[in-house]
Amino acid sequence: MKPEHAWRPERLAAQTLLFAILAAGTAAVVTAESPSASSPAVSPTFNLTLEEAVERALAADERLEAAVLESRRAEAAYRSARNERLPALLVTAGYDRIREIDPPTLDLPPELGGEVRFGDSITDRVYLQANLRQELFSGYRRSAQIDATEHRFQASLYHREFVASQVEMAAVELYLNAVRAAERVHVAERALERASRVREEVEHLLGEGLVTANDLLRARMAEAQTDASLARMGNGRERALLRLKRGLGIDPETVVELDHASGGQQDAPPGSGEVDREILRAETDRPDLRAIEEEVLAAGRSVRRAEAGLYPTANLVAGLRVARPSPVVFPQVAEFDHTWSVGFELTYNVGGLLLVRSRLEEARLLEEALRVERIRRAEDVALHVRSAALDIADAVEQRVAADLFVEQAEENLRTLKAMHAEGLIRFSEVIEAQELLEQAEMNRLEATIDRALAEARYRFVAGRSALP
Repeated sequence: MKPEHAWRPERLAAQTLLFAILAAGTAAVVTAESPSASSPAVSPTFNLTLEEAVERALAADERLEAAVLESRRAEAAYRSARNERLPALLVTAGYDRIREIDPPTLDLPPELGGEVRFGDSITDRVYLQANLRQELFSGYRRSAQIDATEHRFQASLYHREFVASQVEMAAVELYLNAVRAAERVHVAERALERASRVREEVEHLLGEGLVTANDLLRARMAEAQTDASLARMGNGRERALLRLKRGLGIDPETVVELDHASGGQQDAPPGSGEVDREILRAETDRPDLRAIEEEVLAAGRSVRRAEAGLYPTANLVAGLRVARPSPVVFPQVAEFDHTWSVGFELTYNVGGLLLVRSRLEEARLLEEALRVERIRRAEDVALHVRSAALDIADAVEQRVAADLFVEQAEENLRTLKAMHAEGLIRFSEVIEAQELLEQAEMNRLEATIDRALAEARYRFVAGRSALP
C-alpha cells in the first residue's frame, strides 16, 4: 500500500499548473504596481459653482464674442464718420509729353515780323499740385451721419450687454438643469436602496412563510424598475453635464462635480406692486430696450441725412500748382513756376431729386418700423416679467405641496409597515407606499429646481443679473 504523501503524476501536474497561475498573477500585480507601468490617464476633476459656471460661459460663448466684434465695428464706423469732417486734401504729381506746338505761336504779317513764338518750345512737363476742398454746408448731412453712427455704436454696446445677460441666463439654466439631473440620480439611488432592503426583507419573510411568492415577485419587479430608473437618471445626468460642458467650453472628458446647495432660495414671491416697479425699471434699464431706443434715434438722424439732398451744397476750394512750365504763366519758359487759386462752389443736384425723395421715404418708414418694434418689445417685457412672477408663485405652491406630500408619504409608509408587521395588510401595499414616497421626493426636487429657475428668469427679464 502506497503512503498518503507519495507523489503522483496527476497531483504533480496540478501543483505545477497552480504554481504557474500564482506566478503569473504575482507578476501581473508587480507590473501594475510598478511606477514604470503604463496606466490609463485619469481625467481631471474639479468642483464647479454657479458663479464659476457663469464666468466660464461669458469667456467661452461665441455669441458674446460676435457681439463684441460687432460693437468694435460700430465704433470704427463712428470714427470714420467723424473723420469725414476733415477737409479733403488731394496731392498729385505727374508728367506730360507735350507736342511741339507748345508754346503757342502768333502769325503776323511779314512786315510785322511774321511768326512770333511766345516762350521756348517745351516737350516735357512735370508738375506737382495740391487741391483742398472743404464742405461748408450740405443740409447738415455730415452732422446727421455722425449722430446716426454714434447712436448705432451705443446700440451695439447695449446689445453686447444684453447678449452677456443672455449668456449668463443660459449658463444658469444649464447649471441648474445639471443639478436637477444629478439630484434625480441621488433620489433614484435612495429609492433603489429602499427597494433592495424591501426585497431582502420579503425573501426573509418568505422563508418564514409570512408572505407569498407573489409578494416576492412584486418586490423583485419593484427593485428592477427602480434599477432601470436609476440607469435612465444616470444617462440623463450625463447628457445634462455634456450640455453644460459644451456651453462652458469644458473638455467632455473632464469630470465636473457641481457644488450647489439645492433649496436655499429665501426670496418671497414678488407682489403686484413689486412687479409693477420691476416693469417700469425694466422699460428704462433693460439693455435690449435701450438698444432699440438708440436704433430709433439713429433712424431719425438717417431721415435728416436723407433730407440733406433737398438742399444745395456749398464748398470752399483752394489749389496750389507747381509745374515746368506753369500753364498760367505767359509767356511760358522752361523753368518751374507756381500758381494758386481759391474759390467758392455752390452745387445743387436737380436730377437726383427723385432719388432723394425715395431715400427719404425709405428712411422714414424704417424709423416708423423701429418705433413699432420698440413698443412691441416693451409690451413683451411687461408680459415676461408678469409671467416670470407667476412662475415663482407656482413653484412656491408646488414646493409647499411637495413637502406636505413627502411628509404624508413617509408617515403612510411607516403606518403600513406597522400594519403589515401585525398581519393586517398585504406586503404589496407596503411596496406601493414605497413608490409613492419616491414620487413625492422627486416632485419636491422638481419644485425646488423650478423655483430656482423661475427666480433666475424673473431677474433676467427684469433687467438684472440672473445670479441670486
